[in-house]
Amino acid sequence: MKCGKNRSIKVSSCKKRRSAFTLFFILFFSSFLSAQNIVYVGGTLNYDRVWSSDSIYVVVQDLTISGGVLLTINPGTTVKINQGRGILVQGIMHAGSLVNESVDSIRFMANSQKSTAVWRWKGIVFTNSLPQDTNFIVKATISEAEVAIELDGSEGVLIKNCKLTGNHQGGVKIIDSQNCLISQCEISGNYMGIDLDATWSHETSGNSIIENYICNENHNIYSYSESGASICNNTIAQNIIQNGNNGIWMDHAGTQGREHNLILKNIFISNGGSAGYALFLSNDSTEVRNNIFWNNYIAVYCEQNTKHTLLSKNSFYQNEKGIVLNVGASGNAIVHNTFSNQGLTILDFMETANNTFSQNNLFPIDGMENLISNGTNHDHAITYNFWNTTADSIIDRFIWDKKDKPILGTLQYKPMLTEADTSDPVAPPHRVKKQWVDNSVRLSWAKNSEKDMKGYRIYWSNFNRYSFTHHSDVGADTLFTTETALISDDFAVTAYDSAAKPCCSQFSGHESPYALAVLYPFAGKDAVICKYENSFHISTSNIPFAYRKIVWTTDGDGTFNANNIIRPTYHPGTLDIQRGKAVLTMNVQNNDGQWLADTMMLTLMDNPVAYAGNDTVVYDSSALLLTEARAYRFESVLWQTNGDGLFDNDTVINPLYTPGNADIQKGHVSLYFFVYSNCGFSADTLKITLLPAFSVHGKLWSNGQPFSRAVILALQKDNTLSNASHLTTIQPDGTFTFNKLGEGFYYLYAVPDTLESAQRLPTYYANNCRWQQAYHLPVFANVYDVDIPLHKVDFLLPEGEGSISGQFAFPELSAGDDAPFFQSWFSGKLQMEPVKNGLPNATILLYNPKMNRRFRFTLTDENGSFSFRRLPFGKYVIDAEMAGYTSVPSSIIELSPDNKNVDGIQLHINHHKITIDVGNKKDQYLKVYPNPVTNRLSVSVTLDKKFPSQLKLYDLQGRCVVNHTIAPENIQSGSISIMGMNRLPKGIYFGTLTNNRHRYRFKMINN
Repeated sequence: MKCGKNRSIKVSSCKKRRSAFTLFFILFFSSFLSAQNIVYVGGTLNYDRVWSSDSIYVVVQDLTISGGVLLTINPGTTVKINQGRGILVQGIMHAGSLVNESVDSIRFMANSQKSTAVWRWKGIVFTNSLPQDTNFIVKATISEAEVAIELDGSEGVLIKNCKLTGNHQGGVKIIDSQNCLISQCEISGNYMGIDLDATWSHETSGNSIIENYICNENHNIYSYSESGASICNNTIAQNIIQNGNNGIWMDHAGTQGREHNLILKNIFISNGGSAGYALFLSNDSTEVRNNIFWNNYIAVYCEQNTKHTLLSKNSFYQNEKGIVLNVGASGNAIVHNTFSNQGLTILDFMETANNTFSQNNLFPIDGMENLISNGTNHDHAITYNFWNTTADSIIDRFIWDKKDKPILGTLQYKPMLTEADTSDPVAPPHRVKKQWVDNSVRLSWAKNSEKDMKGYRIYWSNFNRYSFTHHSDVGADTLFTTETALISDDFAVTAYDSAAKPCCSQFSGHESPYALAVLYPFAGKDAVICKYENSFHISTSNIPFAYRKIVWTTDGDGTFNANNIIRPTYHPGTLDIQRGKAVLTMNVQNNDGQWLADTMMLTLMDNPVAYAGNDTVVYDSSALLLTEARAYRFESVLWQTNGDGLFDNDTVINPLYTPGNADIQKGHVSLYFFVYSNCGFSADTLKITLLPAFSVHGKLWSNGQPFSRAVILALQKDNTLSNASHLTTIQPDGTFTFNKLGEGFYYLYAVPDTLESAQRLPTYYANNCRWQQAYHLPVFANVYDVDIPLHKVDFLLPEGEGSISGQFAFPELSAGDDAPFFQSWFSGKLQMEPVKNGLPNATILLYNPKMNRRFRFTLTDENGSFSFRRLPFGKYVIDAEMAGYTSVPSSIIELSPDNKNVDGIQLHINHHKITIDVGNKKDQYLKVYPNPVTNRLSVSVTLDKKFPSQLKLYDLQGRCVVNHTIAPENIQSGSISIMGMNRLPKGIYFGTLTNNRHRYRFKMINN
């Protein structure tokens, strides 16, 4: 039966009994009770009437409002109903005001002074109400009825801002009715909250239950359709559903539900007791979205007829069990939810057929097991979920499947998310503690792991109906202290992401549910004592609640004078002194039997440590920033000098020292670094050698014209790349200057910008492209008029379709931050951080095979990568140029229509020698097993047993870390194996295996 309008007009039993004439009576007598008239009413109302607040109306017989007749009940009116009587609305009732809801409430109650549970009146029953009747009850209190309000075969009835409490059977019963609205009501203290029923051939549809507080004994909301009936297209949204044996129970008698209902943005709190459910489903096509399930027994139970249900964007927090899929529940999707701190399980699969569990964020409690259980013998994929860990050993403990019981199917969790899905609801903060510290309330919590996390909000005071009186935004801090609140106040913390609004973002998933703070003991403030002190008294610890037991423990070998008192004295042990610390833990058992622990760090301070830095060399009066100086375990520092120089601040660790005239004349100076603490002092000396410095001035030329788009390197002869090189830029007129070069011989290397110099090549002074033939410029005084003309390429290549590319591996250099190769030469930036993927700014030259023609050059980028693009087909050789390093040119590289692009070329430095590995396009790639490798490296390959094989492994820096020869007699058919991989550091390695004329490549991950 499709969901739609199919409403039959019901004939009530009172209509069937109606006699030929309409009986109407109003028993009335004038009397006063507390200055109000008492009006006795009953029977059939055949004409419009108004009840006002200056009278009390007592219903002594069933009061029936006839069709078309309007009864208006003004705000503030009191209506009392005799036992077993009721108000039957077949016409129109306007109870309260739609315009002004701030007026007094209407009161419907039993006309009895008795407090016995058997004294009940029928309630208010709407029968066959039509939309044009505009029936409504606004701001009314209805109590002591069997069912407060019943809507039978009705449409368009409004129940708003009412309090329905203390009724025997329930608050609202909706039978075969459509498009009714129950909004902003309190429905509490009844046996049932709201009951939706559909009888044979009828439907209950289009009804909305919105923004209500629903807290009742049994079912808070119950939905049941008989066979041949339908409950569909109803909306249950933004309600607080609390403390029922069951929150929502949706069931039907037919074999197929075929119903669509929306459960949206509700808060389910503490439903289920020790056996029930926040949400019980046994129907078709329910959409459960953006709800918060908190502290329920079973959050969602899907019975056998639950099909095509969508559970999405919900927060499951601190429920005993999350979701159960019972046998026969199929075709359901559980996606983009967040599960935090479930007590027993996250999900039980009793049925795996076509059910999806994916894109969820799981934040299990540490140490828990079997959180997701496969109760079937079928394999099932639960891929692309975030587990808050990537460790298989931990995730395997979270899962109960074939590994735990062989008759079960496997739960396949890979591939999995390595970081939280930011489209899922934000998780509540973990381990929220409330402590009493320095006469203040202190809250602390663990930082959330979502990458789009923006901050946290604190809520406190008068927690009721999922709301607090006060709140404060604390930004990204994970610590909050207030002196104005009491330790007994309720506190909670929420986390929010970058898309959260200033308020009301919990239902959108951009702000987490409340994580209520748990009252914790305070072990005391972290403290520092000297190693020679033999005791420490814990003086700031406290326990702000009643408790059963205290036990102090330490992670060291010290002892307490008494470990069962709040503030003991601790005596450090030998191990504590060696380690320099001890973690002291106060374990407290509260009156509920729960153990709570808090820790403090006791640091055992040794004498302070002073390190002034390595002895160094500066030029003339150059000021020196003492960046290498370090101090540990100190309270103050002081610098002194044996010369006449000046510190900009002699009480900081890294001051600036400017040599004086006497320092320069002597050519050296010593600086003394003193570090003090309560536990002693230490000192260190830094010796500075002062050398004369000279300037070099010159000009760069190209085609007889000054050229400025280039840099000039000055590399001191007989020194390595990193420790005696300087870089300068060129002025628009082509001039350049090195202001401070120490004494010695230098190579001057002009490198033009690759973007503006297609026909120019890097050139050494005076006129060479390779450093071996370059002139050694002596610098023992200021040097002027150094002219460097740039070489031109020997042949300008036409554009083609080919390319050659590769990478210069990062060498074993101790490059300092000022090494010119790690500066950005042409972007205007002064510095770039070495990424250590490769060597930047290395010159790569492109030659013909005979190397008598230079075609192009390029520079490696910040990752060490280089490329020559748009090359014509032909044969080429590449080479690298770096002063002080011998280079071995590459083998011939041939570009052709069948081999347009040659990539993967590797350049390496080993003992001041640059080697170039071109590789071979015809190389075969081998499979390594297992991969990652633990100890044994095994490679699947069939080798020629007539020849030895050579196996090499290279790390990411291009260093050969394994070079192993396999004799022919040791070659096994189909594979080779080598032991000892566990001696290598963990990481990625590239390997080659050479046998006769064949070379193979492979990639290995070492575990």
